[in-house]
Amino acid sequence: MTWNYFNAVIVVLIVINIIQLTLSVKSDSDELNNFPEWLEWLTEDVQILISYIFSVLYTIEALVIIISKGFVMNKDSYLRDSWQIIDFVMVICGFLEFIPALKYKNLMTIKVVRLLKVARMMKHIPSLKMLLDSLSKSVADLLNVIIFLLFIFFLFGILGTQLFIGAFYNRCRSTSEPDMQRQIWPIDDSADHLCGIGLANSYECPAGSYCGTITDYDLPADGENMSSSAALFYGNVNFNHIGTSMFAIFHVLTLEGWADIMYRVRFLHANIIFSCQSLIPL
Repeated sequence: MTWNYFNAVIVVLIVINIIQLTLSVKSDSDELNNFPEWLEWLTEDVQILISYIFSVLYTIEALVIIISKGFVMNKDSYLRDSWQIIDFVMVICGFLEFIPALKYKNLMTIKVVRLLKVARMMKHIPSLKMLLDSLSKSVADLLNVIIFLLFIFFLFGILGTQLFIGAFYNRCRSTSEPDMQRQIWPIDDSADHLCGIGLANSYECPAGSYCGTITDYDLPADGENMSSSAALFYGNVNFNHIGTSMFAIFHVLTLEGWADIMYRVRFLHANIIFSCQSLIPL
């Protein structure tokens, strides 16, 4: 019964600590740091004081367990439990925060360790602990499934690369020919679309724009500004090499924005899409 009360107190402390960490998150941009008035008291000095308090409390928890069960030599000692190892790492990292020489606020790797405080709470809730233990033991059995899924990604990534490599450079241009001196081909910003060159049923650029691709002139891709184009997924989704092709396949499998990818490819190769649709019986 005593340990039940002890665990309940620790869970409450962890919940309060997580709330404090959530409220103390700040951005480098002043525009994103407009906290409500009732949080004005949570200054940086107050946050440091609160961090001190929680570090001391977590240390007391660790000392109580070590005194009652032993540190490492006994069968059920502190470091013989993987969950307790997480606690031990959290206690050490809690004190690293207050060493000036480490400049803790600039160590993003150590900051990420703060997230382990959520895992501390799972240790004190048996049902969550049992669920997480079962999940971790099933990872090994899922390894074959993961390998098979990666093989599917790789297979369709190769197919996408073979069919659509460089196709996402087919865009509406403001001039009929590229500027070979500057090594760019200006994009028509009013028609930020992919287009098909000489392909039936593909997207046709409006009057005054010309469909063209830099691959026909061996121009560098630096002037394409794909990273600023929402219509082209900011350059993250294409089939220029196996890596981005596999990412595109993963994007489709998540069912987030898969239709956008389909329509973009349809703008390029509508004749291929229609041919495949004609083979599927309705």
